[in-house]
Amino acid sequence: MIGSRRKIAVGLKYFWLNFLTKNGQIRALKWLSKADKLRITQHFNASIGSFRKVLLILPEKPYDLVLTQKSVIALKQHHPDMIVEVIAENANKDIIKSNPFIDGGLIYNRREFFYHHPAFRELIYSLKGRRYDACFLFNRDEHPLHFFLMANSGAPLRVAFTGSDAAPFVNLAVRPRKETEYEGDRYESLLRTLGVKVGSARLRWNIARSSEKDVEALLIQFGLRIDRPLIGIDVSPSVYDKGFPPELLKGLIDTLVAEDRAEIILFYSREQDREQMKSFSFLNRAIVPIPEDKISFATAFINKCSLIIALNNLVYQLGIMLGRPTVGLFENAESRQWICVAPGKFESVCAPRLKNLSLEEILSRVKSLMPLQA
Repeated sequence: MIGSRRKIAVGLKYFWLNFLTKNGQIRALKWLSKADKLRITQHFNASIGSFRKVLLILPEKPYDLVLTQKSVIALKQHHPDMIVEVIAENANKDIIKSNPFIDGGLIYNRREFFYHHPAFRELIYSLKGRRYDACFLFNRDEHPLHFFLMANSGAPLRVAFTGSDAAPFVNLAVRPRKETEYEGDRYESLLRTLGVKVGSARLRWNIARSSEKDVEALLIQFGLRIDRPLIGIDVSPSVYDKGFPPELLKGLIDTLVAEDRAEIILFYSREQDREQMKSFSFLNRAIVPIPEDKISFATAFINKCSLIIALNNLVYQLGIMLGRPTVGLFENAESRQWICVAPGKFESVCAPRLKNLSLEEILSRVKSLMPLQA
């Protein structure tokens, strides 16, 4: 009997992973979760001031997750007594632990994130033991199982970026205005729909003193003077896997070193780029790993830098959120979606292709944010 059940489970898993489309999975999950009954049995209250406990399902991609953190803070500032819990992917747990405005939540592993996996079933079981007034899906690349999590949260109000295909999992679908193009504004529009204002204050995460000491030790290890201004250049690819042009990087380093403006440190933030970093060996400079899943360390490092230069990636978004002087390098096609236009010490340089970026223009932006010391 047990063997037959196991064969059935394996068969269902194979069919689920290989044949069902996203819409097919959503239809199957509607039946499995009895989600159609939610519309009949639940009525939601859109007055967020009366909410006592909310659940946020956060993005898996670190650069998206960083952009959502101001929304988390806005919720607590709007209603300080509200309990804010999250569901997040395991690789991002350091970001969650570092945010003092998050009261708890559940962690999952993306390798176990499918319906028939025992770990996912355990996640659902844990979720059913909690009751929420509202559930927000902060994920624009939502997985069908994210809707299933919403249905099992017990929240009468379920808010997401989606259309009719996900009904009745979602009963308040938000469609950002056409002029809302910056990704950070899109996430914030989920809360603005309910009257929550998202301020312009920079992020203030809990940073362990050990992280700050580790950064200082790292800088000394690579022969850098910690009493001088520091320019950090992230040579990791962009979110679209466009690489940093080698000739542009060489010209940037040569000029900054010749001007003796500051100490220069090269780093990369994605572990999968370790091999690719060898292509910059002609620079005869060590390239330091700053792991994106160690957000406390990355934050302490960025706070130590007088200026950050990066492509469109996690480090650019993190520098913006921390309010640090940041120069972002973009292709024209991605600029409106990712460049932050909020007031602050932020500059950006755009071109049709990254290889067409102007070295002179980048240096001009650097000088505007970090003038030479008298």
